[in-house]
Order: sequence, then structure tokens, then C-alpha cells
Amino acid sequence: MRPNEKIGHKHMKIEKIKELLEKFYRGETSRDEEYRLMQFFRQENVSSELEADRKVLLSLVGDEIKIPDGMEQKLESLIGTLGAKEAQKPVRKTVRLRYALVSIAATLLLLIGVGILYQQHQKKQDLFADTYKNPDEAYQATMQALEVFSENFSKGVEPLEKAGEHIEETQKIVNKSINK
Repeated sequence: MRPNEKIGHKHMKIEKIKELLEKFYRGETSRDEEYRLMQFFRQENVSSELEADRKVLLSLVGDEIKIPDGMEQKLESLIGTLGAKEAQKPVRKTVRLRYALVSIAATLLLLIGVGILYQQHQKKQDLFADTYKNPDEAYQATMQALEVFSENFSKGVEPLEKAGEHIEETQKIVNKSINK
């Protein structure tokens, strides 16, 4: 039925209205049934038991709005032009894809960095790990290393001592030539 058609509201029984209300509240009414309910509740003589439903339904609808002639065609035309413009715009999926790829790359770099730091930490721990289980063996190895160091240090000091003696002799000669 169309909004302009008259409906015999007085002939509609209250039981039928109650059935339509139950159907409406479950979301199962058709447009025609909703229109009949609205027309019924717009009349002034509604029983007191349906007054609460009347207020609810009329608050949902408000005043009926008349749609101007040709509005549907204008809206379809506008939607068509907007759709054409939207089709011409570059797809934003590439932006989302780039964002996703950058996120994945950043996550991978973070994981690689954490892995490298962990490996370096493990290497440092390995440097300070005990190589000898027996303390006597460790003492013997340390003493040997110190002896080798001492011998090499002594070998390195001998030429320095000789160089020091040569410098002293040269200094004496320079001093004598200056004082003359």
C-alpha cells in the first residue's frame, strides 16, 4: 500500500495490532505492515493499553516527510557521478600495503637486532668462562704466562737501556760543546 491510500483503521482489530507490534519488535514486519501500524497510531482514538506503544512508534518516525518528485533520479545520478570519481582515484590499498610492509620490515629488523645483541652477549660470557676446572692447573698456566711475559718484557727493556746510555753520552758531548 502507498502512503496516500486510505486504510480503514477503525476496522483494524486491536488483536491484529498487537500481533503486528510483536512482529515489529522482533524486526519481522514488512514496509506495508509498518505503514499500517503508523497510520493506526496516528489516529487520536487509541486504547490506553496501546498508548505506550503509540509513543514509541511515533517517536521513531516523527513527522512524515514528503519526498519531492524526481528526487530518486537525482540521487541515482549523484551516486553515479561520485562512483565514477571514486573509480578515478588511486586505490588506497597500496598505502595500506606499504604500511603493512613497513611494519613487517621494522619488526624483522627489531628481531634481527635482538638476535645480534644476544649473540654478542653470549660471546662475552664465553670469554670469561673458566677454561680450567682444577684450580691447580689454572695456577700453573698463569705462572707460565707470567714467565713468558717477564722474558719478553726483559728483552724489550734491554734495547731501551742501551738507548738510554747512548742518549746520556750524547747529552754529555752536547753539554761540553755548549759550555766551551
